[in-house]
Amino acid sequence: MTQSNQHKIVILDKDQHRRDFLRSILTQKGHTPFLFEKTSRCLDNIAALNPDLVISGSQSPENTFRFINTLKSTKYGLPVMIISDDQEIVDFVSFNGFDDVSLVHKDLSPYDMQGAINKILESSFNREGLQECPLIVGTSADMVKIKRLISELNRLNEPALIQGEAGTGKDLIARVIHSRSDRHDKPFVKVHVPELIKRAEGDDIFNLGSITVSGGDSNISGIFALAQSGTLFLDEIGAMTAELQANLLQFLKECDVLNPEEKVFDIRVLAATRKNLKSLVENGDFRKDLYYRLNVINIEIPPLRKRVEDIPQLTDYFTDRFCRQLGKSHFRLSVKTKDTFRGYVWPGNVRELEQLVARIVSLGDEEAQIEKLYLHTENDRLLNHHNGFLSANELERVKDYVKVAEDLSLKEVGQKFLNRVEKKLVKKALDSTNWNRRKAAVMLDISYKSLLNKIKEYDLKEVH
Repeated sequence: MTQSNQHKIVILDKDQHRRDFLRSILTQKGHTPFLFEKTSRCLDNIAALNPDLVISGSQSPENTFRFINTLKSTKYGLPVMIISDDQEIVDFVSFNGFDDVSLVHKDLSPYDMQGAINKILESSFNREGLQECPLIVGTSADMVKIKRLISELNRLNEPALIQGEAGTGKDLIARVIHSRSDRHDKPFVKVHVPELIKRAEGDDIFNLGSITVSGGDSNISGIFALAQSGTLFLDEIGAMTAELQANLLQFLKECDVLNPEEKVFDIRVLAATRKNLKSLVENGDFRKDLYYRLNVINIEIPPLRKRVEDIPQLTDYFTDRFCRQLGKSHFRLSVKTKDTFRGYVWPGNVRELEQLVARIVSLGDEEAQIEKLYLHTENDRLLNHHNGFLSANELERVKDYVKVAEDLSLKEVGQKFLNRVEKKLVKKALDSTNWNRRKAAVMLDISYKSLLNKIKEYDLKEVH
């Protein structure tokens, strides 16, 4: 943005009267307005227009959340004005720490509206070069709690332990903590502990030689020297050997010195794990003193299946992100797709959702991908609720077989059981597609030839 009295300003509002009202105010001051009625058209043109300010008229909270998240992922420092009195939107802006998103009342006079716009433009010039901060997408109670906690950690230097299943976003949380802290302009060094163990083998943790470290040269000497004054993120801390645990504990002690002049290192340590560290401590696999040193601040990220209400917002965010990256027009996934997403268990958590949306956007095969997800959902149901594919009588026969079998082979029983399940799943896919073999093959995620072989193997026949 150049310091000028004239600015490019994008206006998004479905209300023509308000669009004309805002255009009149802006043109009187010599600004250049670009008016949009539809959100998708607006987002498609944001990057090319490179505006100095975006003004959005009243939208639903859901649409406003999506619009702001997408703008922030496109150009983080872009100032945004939202014309709304909705408390949900006020809370959303506050919880996410969007300092450059301003909220104004719907009934402002032309004079007050012009004053609000001028104030935003003036403050935006002073915020040029603002460092990008990753986005935490979601408004569920658990995620709001995490966002509030992060906002309170700004000036703290204590270690934090981030726990959660694989794919929940532990790395993201660590980067947000760093970006919102007073160290945001200092190094953020990520070390994957299993790789550290693999490559260090016997080296002192203070001088690890050549290891791959995110945020610096891959051939470095001493990860702590590299992270000096910044943040050191130790991913999968639960994999640490006893020797490395002892070294890390000593390092933390040297960071925890009251007199700044006596400190060997000035680094904030963040650690993450998918394992239950408390159980590792109880089993003697992780040092208790190190656990309490790291667990000063604890952040537990819930799995996606426990924050179902965030799935639509995450879906929209990933859709917009991949549309922008691939140069495709922004669009919404169907209600059917989102309903399917909400009913799926997501064993891979947010990462799995992200990858699925990427495939849908890049391949343009929403229906085919959802058919696969229906099948995965059915598999989970069957595998977790065996009565879904074995009747009470069949279960009794299995029990009888186990009792009387003289040469019982677990492998053989398991294979027979899996064949029975596979036969029922293949038949279900064929029936659900009216025996359209090509569609059924897509649902089952197998080749057309493999499906034909299974139809023959299980002697399946279409019933007219």
